[in-house]
Amino acid sequence: TTTLHMLHTILSGKGEVLSNTFALGNWSNNIKTLEKLSPSYNYALFEFDYERENKFAEILRLIKPNIGIVTNIGDAHLSYLGGVMKIALEKSEVVKYLARNGLAILNKDDELSSALVDYISTKNVIKYGLSHNSDYYASDIEQLGPEGTRFTLNGKYKISIPIYSIADVYNFLAATASADNLGFTIQEIIDIFESKYTIPKGR
Repeated sequence: TTTLHMLHTILSGKGEVLSNTFALGNWSNNIKTLEKLSPSYNYALFEFDYERENKFAEILRLIKPNIGIVTNIGDAHLSYLGGVMKIALEKSEVVKYLARNGLAILNKDDELSSALVDYISTKNVIKYGLSHNSDYYASDIEQLGPEGTRFTLNGKYKISIPIYSIADVYNFLAATASADNLGFTIQEIIDIFESKYTIPKGR
């Protein structure tokens, strides 16, 4: 949800964005969003909440996303799904049904998310994380209290933004990877984010 909100903030800087209601990534909400899709939108964002055991393959086959992001397959979801392999199989749908030459964006630091590269057809894969071996990585992370977090992106860009956890640093990296591959420059992403991003309600 936070990644989607971040990406919505960035994309809104250049065009009209269709998005489902944040934190409601269920079947019916995605169908309602799909029904609103029209040429008047430059971008369309969908969120798929696998915590409630929904199967989204049919919707994903209809949408054929250009980009699919898997944020993590980890302990936070185990209480809902009961096992990491089940989560991995379900979340792989997001990158399994990409459009031809679609882009998969995976969390390099999450072992199962990163391993999905071996089980999907697209060869266009980008990974993000805290490792310098990632395509998009954060380093020199510093908590600033109420002011947020400061870090360096890809060893070059200094960023200070109103986020308050390492998880949100990962979310920012995923959103940046997506926007960068939609024609935004890194500096444009940073400028939009620093001037317009606010924390989603309830976060």
